[in-house]
Amino acid sequence: MVNVVRRKKYIQTNVDESHNKFWYITEYDDATVVREWGAVGTRGQKDSPKKSFPSQDAASKFFDKECKGKEKGKKDKKTGLRKVYTELQVLDDDGQGAVAQGTVANDSLSDVAHRDISGGDPIVGELVAMLVRQNQHNILTNTTMKYSAATGLFSTACGIVTQASINEARSLLNQLVPYVSSQQFEDTQYAPLLNQYLMLIPQKVKRQRGKLVASLIFPDAEALRKQDEILTSLQASLDTLQTRTNGGSDAEVAKVFDVRVALIEDEEEIERITRKYMETRTSMHTCAHLRVSRVFSMRIGSMVERFEREGVPRGNIFEYWHGSRTSNLLSILHKGLMVPPKSSDHVTGRLVGDGLYFSDISTKALGYSYGFWSGGNQKDNNPFMFLADVAMGKVFEPTSLANDGPFPVRGYDSTLARAGTTIRGHRTLKNNEMIVYTVGQVNLKRMVEFTS
Repeated sequence: MVNVVRRKKYIQTNVDESHNKFWYITEYDDATVVREWGAVGTRGQKDSPKKSFPSQDAASKFFDKECKGKEKGKKDKKTGLRKVYTELQVLDDDGQGAVAQGTVANDSLSDVAHRDISGGDPIVGELVAMLVRQNQHNILTNTTMKYSAATGLFSTACGIVTQASINEARSLLNQLVPYVSSQQFEDTQYAPLLNQYLMLIPQKVKRQRGKLVASLIFPDAEALRKQDEILTSLQASLDTLQTRTNGGSDAEVAKVFDVRVALIEDEEEIERITRKYMETRTSMHTCAHLRVSRVFSMRIGSMVERFEREGVPRGNIFEYWHGSRTSNLLSILHKGLMVPPKSSDHVTGRLVGDGLYFSDISTKALGYSYGFWSGGNQKDNNPFMFLADVAMGKVFEPTSLANDGPFPVRGYDSTLARAGTTIRGHRTLKNNEMIVYTVGQVNLKRMVEFTS
């Protein structure tokens, strides 16, 4: 039986020339090598017959030489730039759910989430199934990826998306921000970055007269925020499907959701939360027509532990609202809230530094869940919003966000930006915003569902 010694996959995306090419090479232990090439998404062509060599060493040398040539690329006579191929950080998938490299769970994302979150509760089970569908829908409707029910993983035409490719995509997305923000689509540095990103996260993009146009792919900050949501959804899916070996030959799936969710049926608590929502909503917000549908209690183990260790000692604890799109909820249930990394300007809500944003105005926070603050036309009439204990500690209250920063201000634990605070020029905040800068200052305790 002939076995694979090694295999490498390369891709070359060029928006300017509207092409997306792949090139694969495989070395076998019978001293043969096969190359495959073509347009991404097609079957392409391959060496036929295989290239045979007098020894395995000779086959290996040919393999290395071919890869080096693709990585070096050829110089374009018109532009003088080298057209290089980028090696893909993906896992092979045989199309039947079998993964050739790496270890993934046999359980699907839905199985894992249902097992860890619902505790056998059918109502919570239905909620979890809906969140999983939202996670998948967010990826599949905005990219050209496919989903394998057998592995629970997402794949491009070239293979399964891995942690390495997600990490690289996030880095590239951050680098794209200044060009998109300033609409500098013609800058010579923009197209190469865009090409690299599209190699990792292939898109359903608009074409103009059959050609790809850089300015149409990510035209504004909202498009970048959408990409951030896609990467978050991919991360949630990948995180839930890691496995561990329990000292034997059988792989056992680790508990990846350290969270308990339960439907609250206590009428007094439901009334308290409903009243809190109604009394703090603002009619000018477009989501003000939404009503409380159901209330769930939640306990994310890692957040509770950090809050007791880091938040409670700071004191000054208040109950505030936090909104997030439904496609992000699975990730939040898995890891809790995360402080966005620096330079991620595509993340919504960054006026007062890199932190976690809350409000005592219910519809201000609900606007993020509804989709109003991120722009676009896709509004969610069945969103969710969190109620959290927030340890504000020592609070800084700015009079001007432009002059009193940068945030956080040294010596303070949080920022309270009140309505009326100057943003820049004559612009002022219309709603109160409370910002903390460490995850340990927050404990999510209620998840509230809304309907129109």
